[in-house]
Amino acid sequence: MTPTLHREYEVESAIAAFGPSRRRTTYCGGHFVVLDAVVLSFLTLRQETPQTKFVTPTELVWRPPERFDTPRDEIPWLPRDVRETRAPQTHEKIREHHVFVRPASSRSSYVYVGPAHLGSYSYSSAGPADGVDANFTLAEKLPRDPWERLGGYAGWQVDLNHSLMHVPVDDVAWFDALLRTALAEPVSHLIVTRYEADSLHLFLNADRGWLMYLREPGDSGLYIRDPDSRRDEDDVYYEEPEENFQCTCGTDMTFPRSQTLPRERAAAVVREFFMGGGLPKSIDWFEM
Repeated sequence: MTPTLHREYEVESAIAAFGPSRRRTTYCGGHFVVLDAVVLSFLTLRQETPQTKFVTPTELVWRPPERFDTPRDEIPWLPRDVRETRAPQTHEKIREHHVFVRPASSRSSYVYVGPAHLGSYSYSSAGPADGVDANFTLAEKLPRDPWERLGGYAGWQVDLNHSLMHVPVDDVAWFDALLRTALAEPVSHLIVTRYEADSLHLFLNADRGWLMYLREPGDSGLYIRDPDSRRDEDDVYYEEPEENFQCTCGTDMTFPRSQTLPRERAAAVVREFFMGGGLPKSIDWFEM
């Protein structure tokens, strides 16, 4: 027995939907309820610090809104019963996570967003002021309507040098201004993504731009070849020139020059992605 995906439930009706259970242990002020075979998470989305929000239609980050004390547990805000769902010796799965969320405006009912995997968490006993978080990956992608209703952006998410902005799908002027900002810097990094979860990445150095298109977050990627890049096939000693790029976070990267474009042209490919909502056709793409 399980609840119906994307329906709203009060806490007690949500628990009852999983059938009889010999145990019921509540942690962290009701955020987590552990039954025989499941861990239920009842999470309230928050835009204010510490934030709890969907970062993609399948990824949810939870940050405890206050300090919780679970006696004798090294991570009191995410106790062992919640975070460890496999038997210590055999690693056999003994429980699975199911997540319910509600917007901050709701005081009672939660939306059931389905089974989830607790992929990572901060291994710290610190409280919310110290930036700890837990990251859940949903087994089922949120449909667009509940995604937007639960705080997801309706247009484009633009990450410019690790600063996030949500740009309406028809706000070309704002997007062009962000592109100009990226081009004004000798080193820039821009990522454009949307509900569909595909994304286009642009790295800029002083002369060139490197592009990577991901069809989904875990994709190996599609890349470009500069149509103006030529080499003499008879030159057996040919060495591919390279271009160095650096993310504003400090990460260094080197790519063959033939897999880059002049920076203005690279930016134009990103603009085409924003305008057309699909893989730009003005350049050829290849898979590594």
